[in-house]
Amino acid sequence: MNKRFIGFFVFFGLVPALLLTACSSKAPIKIGFSACLSGLKSDLGVTGMYGATLRMEEENAIGGVNGHLLTMVVEDDKADPDEAVLADQKLKDAGTVAVIGHMESSTIVKSIDWALQNKRLYISPTVSSEAYSGKDDYLFRVISANSLQSYALADMVQDAGHKKVAVLWDNTNKVYSDTLKSFFMKKAVDSGFSMVYDESFNLQENVDYAAIVENLQKSGAEALLIIASSTETALLLENIPVKKLGMLCYLAAWSVGADLISRAGTNIEGAFLVNYANLLSETEKYKNFSKRFQEKYGSIPNFAAISSYDAMGILIDVLKQAPDMKAETLKQTLLQIKTFPGLQSDVVFDKYGDVN
Repeated sequence: MNKRFIGFFVFFGLVPALLLTACSSKAPIKIGFSACLSGLKSDLGVTGMYGATLRMEEENAIGGVNGHLLTMVVEDDKADPDEAVLADQKLKDAGTVAVIGHMESSTIVKSIDWALQNKRLYISPTVSSEAYSGKDDYLFRVISANSLQSYALADMVQDAGHKKVAVLWDNTNKVYSDTLKSFFMKKAVDSGFSMVYDESFNLQENVDYAAIVENLQKSGAEALLIIASSTETALLLENIPVKKLGMLCYLAAWSVGADLISRAGTNIEGAFLVNYANLLSETEKYKNFSKRFQEKYGSIPNFAAISSYDAMGILIDVLKQAPDMKAETLKQTLLQIKTFPGLQSDVVFDKYGDVN
């Protein structure tokens, strides 16, 4: 998504709220949204923005929060920690009361301390690194920490009877990749398989695919775990003939973007993956959401869209019940409510803002 389109979206997205505000005597409530909206890692951010916007528009359609309509101020953090802090400051200066975001574990690393110093509430739809677990800060996370998906992946490898596993991981999101890989290998020790090849990559630089293929062949790996975004996963599978190498492919939840199948095509066939959401759910609540999402944005929602929809819903519930909009008050109100209804299950926070 280029900057022109982002700017157009923000302007266009605010118009309905501003028109409705003209009919209301109460000032609108500004909510920030910050994620990567450009480049290879933009899928989570863009679909997350769509999900959060959909939930906000639904609330505005029934009068908003206690008579206040909602507007969203959007910033592109470019999947960069320094850019993320700049976005944080812009959203604070814009008068937002809280932020939905950021979306990547490595991107938010500096924003957590910034939020603590500036007393700013963040509800992240997709940050899952174990590095942020058990900390008393202003970050709340809608999805569980990534040890759970590591164990699920290891269970699948064990069930398939693999003894030798190779891992390719994105080193630009190291906080996420490192913890997912480490918990995967902890489970591997108990499950009777080992890592025979470990390679990191950065697709924004030159990648020697021939060398990777040669090393995979030499390793004797029977399975390949990829830890990357959906776009990056598709590019890897395009250049690494996993099926010809006789390996089964396993994918982390980060790979499950809205564009994974369209980009990867037949290269994705036979792969196993974990996900934070059931995209085939038949519940009326989810089917209604999916229908509205597809009608508005022309694509099937992914887990980032679902989690962002839930994150916005959580913030809306907190704003309705909090006595004021100070970050400390919002944080304590969120912890007091603790359990929030989500699209597919309740979201239950512990005292640190983590969920299981």
